[in-house]
Amino acid sequence: MAKQWTMNYNPELARFEGDVEIDCGEHQLFGSEMEFFIEQGKIIGKGNVVFSSGTSRISADRMEFDTRTKTGTFYNASGNATLADPKLVARSQFGTQESDVYFYGETIEKLGSRRYRITKGGFTTCVQPTPRWIITSESVTLDLDHYAILRDSIFRVKGVPLFYLPVLYYPLQEDDRATGILLPQYGSSAVRGQQISNAFFWAMSRSADATFFHDWFSKSGQGMGSEARYIAERGEGNGRFYHLRERPTSTRTRPGGPVTTTPGKRAYDFRGGFGQALPLGLRARGRADYFSDITIQQTYFTNIYDASRRQRSYAANLSGNWRGYSFNGTYNREETFFGLQSSTLTGSAPRFNFSQAERPLGGLPIYFSFNADYATILRNSVETKKDKDNVDVTTALETGLDRRDFQTTIRFPFTQLRFLTVNSSLAWRYTTWSESRMPDPANPDRFPDRFLQVEVPVRRRFADVQTRIVGPVFQKIFNTPDNAFADKYKHVVEPFVNIQRVTPIDGFRRIPQLDAEDSIVGNTTRVSYGVTNRVFAKLRAGPNAGNAREVVSLNVTQTYYSDARASQFDRQFGTSFTGTQPAKLSPVSLNLRFSPNEVTGGNLNAEYDTKFMALRTVGANGTYAYKERIYQVAGWSQRRFIKGLSGFDDRNSLEHYLNSATTFQFRDNEFGGIYLFNYDLTKNAFLQQRIVGYYNAQCCGITAEFQVVGTSRVKDKRFNVAFSLAGIGTFSNLLGALSGAPGQPGQVPFSPFSR
Repeated sequence: MAKQWTMNYNPELARFEGDVEIDCGEHQLFGSEMEFFIEQGKIIGKGNVVFSSGTSRISADRMEFDTRTKTGTFYNASGNATLADPKLVARSQFGTQESDVYFYGETIEKLGSRRYRITKGGFTTCVQPTPRWIITSESVTLDLDHYAILRDSIFRVKGVPLFYLPVLYYPLQEDDRATGILLPQYGSSAVRGQQISNAFFWAMSRSADATFFHDWFSKSGQGMGSEARYIAERGEGNGRFYHLRERPTSTRTRPGGPVTTTPGKRAYDFRGGFGQALPLGLRARGRADYFSDITIQQTYFTNIYDASRRQRSYAANLSGNWRGYSFNGTYNREETFFGLQSSTLTGSAPRFNFSQAERPLGGLPIYFSFNADYATILRNSVETKKDKDNVDVTTALETGLDRRDFQTTIRFPFTQLRFLTVNSSLAWRYTTWSESRMPDPANPDRFPDRFLQVEVPVRRRFADVQTRIVGPVFQKIFNTPDNAFADKYKHVVEPFVNIQRVTPIDGFRRIPQLDAEDSIVGNTTRVSYGVTNRVFAKLRAGPNAGNAREVVSLNVTQTYYSDARASQFDRQFGTSFTGTQPAKLSPVSLNLRFSPNEVTGGNLNAEYDTKFMALRTVGANGTYAYKERIYQVAGWSQRRFIKGLSGFDDRNSLEHYLNSATTFQFRDNEFGGIYLFNYDLTKNAFLQQRIVGYYNAQCCGITAEFQVVGTSRVKDKRFNVAFSLAGIGTFSNLLGALSGAPGQPGQVPFSPFSR
């Protein structure tokens, strides 16, 4: 009861005036005037009415409350409620805001213990003295343990209306993965026009969820898609599908520039994968990365990797291991596009491999292993050209076949000396192909290197003897007691020589050259030699103080071939391919790696041609991180012009690129962003630039993105913006706008409110 009150009583009605308090068990009612209708169990309150129940509280000018059903109506009212015990729930779960909700309305109807209906009001989970954001609505259904459903709602920030939503589902449950409609994104593009992206998130269970997307483009059409993820017992998977319905468009990408007309089309993109453990020690895997139209990839996707992707593929695999024996069954198919007029199909359908890991022969220090492989190899090239009548003519070249391969290996290790290691092996290999090559009968003398593939089997037998010698190893320790970085350094020099002899192979020119397994040149001795320098430091400070760390590594290697043709098929060198000239010596390969600590690192790779005394290729990249606030990735690569060297003497094939990505975040991720670019130094032009910035207040945030894609002749300028609210979050559409995560190179930071 209240401290000061007066009462008028009759058998049907009790009237209280003053400082009135009525205790109804789990509910308490306060007000200046209270009328209690005894038979109906109804209470009518006026003047500074307050209703309190657990963690919920409502203030109103007037109320009607039923003590039996525990329901009622509050007029010109406002209230607040705690969604969860702050001591039991991490604040980050609610996006750095307190786990409370504030609501108001002309009327607030209490429909259940924690369920309300609000008319002409609004709500927010930003419980500042002046909320940074609020959603007003004609009608709100509020279930404090589950959701808020709003109709005809307006989202306001600092009192400024930003956008209208006919229906909004806002999750309020304690779980941070709640089903609901995510806040829309707005964007614009010179090619696509104005853009609105919407998404619905479905939390199917603790181990599965799905998101459904819709994109509307004012110029080019609309797209729809979905993304799903799951984690099951001993397995997991994910998948995403996007379908674009593009209408004919006319675009002017720069003022005064030409108008480009693009016909309408439909296209789709699918990506996904799964892994699942099976009985009997087996495991199944699958993946897909497939698109129907490469021009859609280049035109619509924001991420530079997706926009420049020219391979589409899908694969499935079944593997198992049993006491040193392993089995792999694979089906894979990959198609690579070269412009819009040609493509090449590769893969296997299927490929089976069975092998035995090394095991000793008796009690001898000799190890035996074998490998058996069967593959139906897919190879198909398609090219479209204009004929003399300017009509597109498509030609296809099918070179797929079946291949069976068996290899046994005996290895003889010698490790008796600490400074010298010798490993020798003897392998015998037998391979058959269902088809072979023969000289072009049309003009074999004029074009001796032109072959036709015919359905005549061919086989190969050879032995492969190898010896790898590492050493003698030299090392020296330098004590540095006055050095701030390390107590001591150790320099290790490891020279190495690898000698390989392949016996003669009959009919090498008849073997179809489809991959590295087919391009082994017989009757060849190959000698690879080089030296590896390593510098270790015993760190003085930091999390790994007292431990030795490899801070610098330099590897230099070259190979000599007794048969110069082998230089065209050596996969150890990135510039060795069939288009280059045969040579007795490979280029000199140099690899320098630098990693003084966990936050700084880099490497340099180069291949130097000793015949032409010139660099073929050179590239470098590095990373730097500062206190989890700044993450920098940069890279540079160049493919150089060398006059007279086949494969490098065409200036149109030169490549020279610079790329950089800087991610930063400050003040507990309150604000941050990213800047990244890809620059073509040969053409002196940016391929793309992308700037993203975000700001997160205590209970809301905003992310904006600006990107310029394309050359100086044709550019697409893109802008995207999204808002995030604590408990509801934002998203990245399937085209990659506002995508990524902090600390990942080339990616964009998510808001902490992201789903």
